[in-house]
Amino acid sequence: MDPGQSTLVVDLGAVTVGLSTENEWWGPGIRNAIVLSNNAAGIPRAFVRTSRPVRTRIGVLEARWFLGGLFESPYFDRSPADDRRAITALAATWTPAGASDLTLGVTRAVYAPLARWGNIFAHMFDVVRDRGLHEVPGREGLQPRRDQIFSVFGRWVFRADGFAVHAEWARTDPPRSLRELLTAPNHSQGYTLGLEWARRLGVNGSFRLQAEATYLELPPSYRNQVEATFYTGLATPQGYTQRGEVIGAAIGPGASSQWLGFDYFRPRWRLGLAAGRIRWNDDALYLFPITAIAGNKWCSHDVSVFWSASAAADSRWGRFRVAVTRGYRLNVFFANLTTCDLHPDPQYIRDARNTTLEIRFSPP
Repeated sequence: MDPGQSTLVVDLGAVTVGLSTENEWWGPGIRNAIVLSNNAAGIPRAFVRTSRPVRTRIGVLEARWFLGGLFESPYFDRSPADDRRAITALAATWTPAGASDLTLGVTRAVYAPLARWGNIFAHMFDVVRDRGLHEVPGREGLQPRRDQIFSVFGRWVFRADGFAVHAEWARTDPPRSLRELLTAPNHSQGYTLGLEWARRLGVNGSFRLQAEATYLELPPSYRNQVEATFYTGLATPQGYTQRGEVIGAAIGPGASSQWLGFDYFRPRWRLGLAAGRIRWNDDALYLFPITAIAGNKWCSHDVSVFWSASAAADSRWGRFRVAVTRGYRLNVFFANLTTCDLHPDPQYIRDARNTTLEIRFSPP
């Protein structure tokens, strides 16, 4: 039991302050928001945000900041010493003057271990204080004092063509110099690329296509620079999680995904089809000793493929929605750690099938 999607706010003119446990979705992602999504439980936090878009000569600005506390999963460990973490995050967007269909934004989240909840206010300005590179002595030399994720994103709508594109680029390790940024811009990076296209069909019908790809696996730069898997923490062993669930993209650490969706709209009903693929926690696969997998990992990946069909209709009683998803998970949890041709017997390949039926009703 928890407060769920609850918020208490006070409007103070240009700004709003409050307390909340409500989920938020930052950035333009359709399926995956890298920094903040609704995948995990809401974060208990205090926040300040602009009450309404601020119009200036250079365009329209909006911003929000919060300070909150993170809890570990009850199944993570039995040590009470590391159960608490602080998180502070900032997001800002800008719509340039004369370009109302273009939105650019930046986000940053910094999270750090807490000895006790009374120390949380000392982390209030972590998100703007420095680049997050301060280190403290540890068992294996210097260890980071806190972890972070930052991103830049944008969405551009071309109304006359019924077309829109969006992108988000994130890093967990800020560049230490301009030289490093230019030579290895993909160090510790993750990204999302997506598009939408819609057009009218007949008098009352509309068609929409959506596509999105997200990549959070280790980039090639890890061969030259040490870097951690996305969402894992060097200062906080629980990483970027709330109650054991990733706060950002639902595909999780070291993963990648592709998704394609089609929808047909009428004034009072909608039909949809979608398909996707997720490669789970792929960084972990390459931590297995090379001898355990005979030097070849091409058949050892943990991959899900799925398709779904959905329908929704509005009536005087409310909105009804039905969706069915059929999925196949290949080599669940890296069950097979050899090449496919070494063990043709199906007992060495552990796949799983899953069907989900969702029925939802929303009163008018």
